[in-house]
Amino acid sequence: RSKMAIEVTTAGPQAGRTRPMIAKDKSRQVSVVISVNVGDFLENLLECLCQQAFVV
Repeated sequence: RSKMAIEVTTAGPQAGRTRPMIAKDKSRQVSVVISVNVGDFLENLLECLCQQAFVV
């Protein structure tokens, strides 16, 4: 069973973009279901804060 992590780009033209990745560092691991929910949450939060559309 693989554990997933989320990588968030914070600078440049891709800022706000998130993507799932396989976590090798146990401190960054989240379950796949949580990673999907977090990705949706981050997308919605960034859209509200920045008043721009983001694609996750």
